[in-house]
Amino acid sequence: MESSVDPPEGYCVPALSAILSHTGVSAEVVSDLVSDKAGFGTGWLILQFIRQKHVGLSTFLSLDLKDFSLGAGKLRLLLSCLPEGLVSLETLKGGAHVCTEPFLFVLQTFLQSFRGGTGRLMGTVSVASLKNLNLSKCDLSDSGGASLLHSLTSDLAGESGLERVEGGRDPGCVHAWMGWLCAENRLRSLSMEALRSAFSEGALSRPLRLDVSNNPLGPSGVATLARGLSAAGKALPLQTLKLSKTTARAEGVKALSASLKEGRAPSLQVLDLGGNNIKAEGVGDVALAGALGTGTLSFLKVLILEKNSLAVSRHGRWDFSGATALFANQFPSLQELDLGGNDFQGITHHPFSILGEAVRAGRLLALQRLNLSDTHIRRADMVAVFNALAAGGAPSLQALHLGSMDRSEAEALAAAFESNHLSEMRDVRCWGGMGVVMRAIANEKVPFLRNLQIILPAADEMTGRITERFRKGGVVPLEDLELVFEKNEDNSSAERMRDFGRAVGEAGVSSLQKLKLSLGEGGGDEQVEALVEGLGSGGEFVSLTDVSVDIDGSFGGGGRGCRALGEFLSSGKISSLRRLELDISLGDSFRHLAEGLGVGSLAPQVAVTSSVYCNRAAQDDNVRAFAALLRAGKLPGLRKMSVGGYVNLIRGGSAIEDEAARELGEAFTHQERGVGACAVCLPKLEELEFDVDVIRAEEEEETVTPMASLFRGVAAGRGGLPSLHTLRFCGSRLMGESTICALSECIRKGKFPQLRNLDLSVVLRLTQKGMHALTVALCTPHVKSLRSLILDKSGTGSNPAARTAETVLMGQLAVAFSLGHLRGLEEFSFEGHLLPESLSALCVGLESGELRCLRSLKIPTVPLGEDEGTSALCKALTAEKMPALRYLKLRCGCDKGLKKLVKAWEDAEPPPVERLDLSGSSFGDQGAVALASLAEIGRLPLLWDVRLDHSWSVESSVKALLRAAFPNSFTYRDDSDS
Repeated sequence: MESSVDPPEGYCVPALSAILSHTGVSAEVVSDLVSDKAGFGTGWLILQFIRQKHVGLSTFLSLDLKDFSLGAGKLRLLLSCLPEGLVSLETLKGGAHVCTEPFLFVLQTFLQSFRGGTGRLMGTVSVASLKNLNLSKCDLSDSGGASLLHSLTSDLAGESGLERVEGGRDPGCVHAWMGWLCAENRLRSLSMEALRSAFSEGALSRPLRLDVSNNPLGPSGVATLARGLSAAGKALPLQTLKLSKTTARAEGVKALSASLKEGRAPSLQVLDLGGNNIKAEGVGDVALAGALGTGTLSFLKVLILEKNSLAVSRHGRWDFSGATALFANQFPSLQELDLGGNDFQGITHHPFSILGEAVRAGRLLALQRLNLSDTHIRRADMVAVFNALAAGGAPSLQALHLGSMDRSEAEALAAAFESNHLSEMRDVRCWGGMGVVMRAIANEKVPFLRNLQIILPAADEMTGRITERFRKGGVVPLEDLELVFEKNEDNSSAERMRDFGRAVGEAGVSSLQKLKLSLGEGGGDEQVEALVEGLGSGGEFVSLTDVSVDIDGSFGGGGRGCRALGEFLSSGKISSLRRLELDISLGDSFRHLAEGLGVGSLAPQVAVTSSVYCNRAAQDDNVRAFAALLRAGKLPGLRKMSVGGYVNLIRGGSAIEDEAARELGEAFTHQERGVGACAVCLPKLEELEFDVDVIRAEEEEETVTPMASLFRGVAAGRGGLPSLHTLRFCGSRLMGESTICALSECIRKGKFPQLRNLDLSVVLRLTQKGMHALTVALCTPHVKSLRSLILDKSGTGSNPAARTAETVLMGQLAVAFSLGHLRGLEEFSFEGHLLPESLSALCVGLESGELRCLRSLKIPTVPLGEDEGTSALCKALTAEKMPALRYLKLRCGCDKGLKKLVKAWEDAEPPPVERLDLSGSSFGDQGAVALASLAEIGRLPLLWDVRLDHSWSVESSVKALLRAAFPNSFTYRDDSDS
C-alpha cells in the first residue's frame, strides 16, 4: 500500500463506515484487515455481517494471506467464518508465515473439507467455489508441501475429531481444484510423490494450472510428477504446466515427454521448461521432440525453453541434433516461442539453419511472439529467419526480440518489413538496427508498433517523417518510447525535436506508458529542452507510469535541457507517474536536473530509484544541490539510492569530500521543526548502497573520512529512515575505524529501525575501537529486525599482540550473538582469514543457541583442519544449536578437517542442511569418501545441492562415488548446472 499509515489502521474507519451504511467492502480491504492484530477484529466483524447479509462485497475473488502475522488460532477462526454461499471466492493466497507449523495443520484441515466438494469446516459450510491455491514464494518446505497435498487424499477426521467427509474418492464428489501454484519454494521428492498420489487417486482430476517453478525438484522429482500424470485415471484437462528452474535436466524432461506422448495432457497450452540445462538431449527425438511428433500437443500455444544450452551436448560440445529434431515438427497452435539465452553460434557457417527452415516451411504459422535475444545466432542463420518472415512464414508475428545486428541482418529485417507480411508487429527489440524499424514506421509498414527507440542525431531526418505520421493519425499511439541523444555538433534539429515532442504529447497522453531518455556524450542540450517543451505542450499524461532518465557525465550543453526535464517531471502533468528511475553521473547535469525537480514536487506515490555514478573527484556543489532537494521534501517517494562508479583518484582522493558528504547524510534524516512539520524527510527510503572507492572510507592522514562524515550527518539528523531495510557497501578499498564508528552510532541511535540487511562486503580494518563500536551497536535492541549480516575482515599480523587482538574482537562478536537481540538473524557471512583461536572464540556465539533462525552460514575463507577452531565449529553445527540452517558454505583444507565434520554429524544430529557448498576445498579421496558416507547412512536427508569447484581434484572413481551418493545435486569441476 502507498499510504503512510499502516493498512489496518487506515482501513478500520472506512470499513466500519461501510458496515453501518450497508455498502460494499473489497476483498483487498478484508485481506489487509485480517492479516494484522490491529485490524483483525474489524475484519472478522465484516465477515460476520457478510454472512448475515447485512453488508455486501464489491468483489471477493481472492483472499490474500501473504502478510498474515497472527497465530494459528486466529487463522483457524478466520477460515471458519468465511461466508456461506460465497460463490465468488476462487483463490486463496498464502504467505511465508502461514506455511509453517502449526499453521500448516490449519490449512490441511481447511483443504480436507473440500474432498467432498462442499465439505464442512469447524462447524460451518466451507467456500465451495474455491478453485485455486496459490502458495508461491511462501518458503514452503518439501514436507510442508507434501502434507498439504496429502490432505486432498487422506482423512484427517480420525486425528482431529472433525466430521468425516464422505465420498472423498468419488470423481463426482471431488472438489474441482483448477490451480495449484507453488512456485519459488523448497519442494522436492516428498511433494512430488504426494502430487503423484493426488493425481492417481483422483483428488486432482480437473487441474487447469500447475506451477512448481523454481523448486529444486531435480530429475527424479520431475519424473515423479510425470508418473503422476500417467497414473491419472483419464487424460487431464491441464492447460498450463510450469517447470522452469527445477533442475529437471534432460532426464526429467525425458520422463515428462514420455507422459505427454501418452496423451495425458492433450489440452496443454503453456509449457515452461526454462532454465533447466536440459541441453540437446532434452529436446531430441527421445524427449520433447518425440512428444511433439506424436501430435498429442497440438493445442500448445506457449513453449518456453530459455537458458537451457539447447545446442550443447552433455559432454560440453556443440550439438544441434536436438534443435533440428524439435523444429522438424509442426507447431499448429504455437503462438509464443522463447529461445532466449541459448547459444546457437556453433562453429560452422549456418549451424542453426533449422529455425529459418521451419518458419519458411510454415511449421510456425501461428507464431505471435519470438524471443531470440542473447542467442548469438550466426549472421547466415539470422538472415535466413528474416527471409522466411519476408516470405510470409509467420504472418501473425507481433513481438520479435533479437540480439545485436550487423548491416546485412538489418537489411534482411528491413526487407521483411517491406514485404507487408509483418503488418501485425507491435514490439521489436534489438541492439542496433532500430533505424530499420523507424523506416518501417515512416513507410506505414508496421501501423500497430507500440515501442520505439530513436537514436539522435543519426535518425534526425527519420524523426521528422515519423512526426508527420503521428500528426496524420497513421500510427497506433506508442506505449514504450526511448530517445537516445548522442554527440551533436549543431542544434539545427531542436525545432524538429520540439515538433516530435508535441506530436507524442498530443497523441500519447492517453497511451504512452514508458518513457526512457538517454543523454549521452556530447548530446544536444537544446534538443532535450525542445523535446520537453513539446511534450509539455499537450494535455495531462494519464497512462505514463514509468520514466527512466540516464545522463552521461559528459552530456553537453548549458544545463537548460536537464533543468527543463526536472521541471516537467515535477510539474504534475504526469498524474499517472508511479516509477522514476534516475541513472545519472555526478556532474553538472545532475545539479541542473535537481534544480528542475525542486521547482515542483513529485507525489509521494512515485517510487524513485536513484543511481549516482562518479567519474571524477571533488563534485561537492552537485552533491549539495541533491542534498537540498532531499531536505526540501521534493523526493518523498525515494525508495533506493546508490552511489558508485569509477573514479581515477589520487591517493586519499574522494568523489565527495567531508563537508558535502555530511550535508548529504544530514539530508537523509532531516526533519523540520515546528507544529505541522513532516515526521521524516524520506519516509519510504528502503535501500542505500555506497561504493568505498568513490566515497573514501579508509583513513589516510586525518582521522575522519568522507564516508564517516556522511554517517555522522545521518546520526546528527533529528529524524530517521523508518523504512530502510538494506544498507550495503561495496568496493575494493578498506573501511576504516572512523567510518565503522559513525555507522555504529547510527545503529545505536535507532536511525534504521527496520534494518534487515547489513552488507559490509568491503574489507573492514577492525581496530579494537571500531570493533567495540560495532559490537556495542549489535548488542542493542535496535538490531532486532536484522536478518542478514555480511562481514569482511582485513588480514591479521603475525605478531602475538595482533593474534590476541583478533581473538578478542571475535569474542566481542560472539557476545553480540549470545545476547539474543540477533535472535531473528537468518544469514551470516564472514569473509577473511581467521586464526584457529579466533574461530574458536567466534563459535562461542554460534554455539550459544541464540541463532535458532539462522538459515545460511558462510565461512568460505577459513580452512577447516585439525585445529581447535574446527572442533568448536563442529560443535556449533548441530540441529540443536541451528535447527533452521539450510545453506552451509565452508572450505575444508584437508581430509582430516572434512572427516572431523562428518564424524561430528555422525555423533550428533546435523542441522537440516539442503545446500552444502565446499568450493575452494582441497581435500582428497578420504574426505570425499567420508562425505559420501553421510548420504549412505541418511544423516543429511534434505541435502539436494553439493558443490565443489575446479580447485578440488580426486580420482574419477571417487567423483563417481559422490555422483552416486548425490545423484540429483552433485556439481564439480566443469559442471555448469546452476
